[in-house]
Amino acid sequence: MRALTTIILCFLIVLSPSWIYLPVLFGSILFHPFYLEGIVAGLIIDTLYGTSNGAPLFGYTFGFLSTVTIILITPLRKYIRFNA
Repeated sequence: MRALTTIILCFLIVLSPSWIYLPVLFGSILFHPFYLEGIVAGLIIDTLYGTSNGAPLFGYTFGFLSTVTIILITPLRKYIRFNA
């Protein structure tokens, strides 16, 4: 399931606008445990489309946000209930 999600996410990054692939990226980080492929997808987004702020320390905005999301979600996963 993770491999299929990663393939679909890569196609969405290349072929669709950001308002489609960004929620899919953060949703996949939320639903897949320890989804490190999200960091790679964030770096692909930064490499393909770049950032407009021009700051050298924050050049990889989506890679950084993906990393922070994984770090924040990992300890909270035991409190989040996905199945009813």
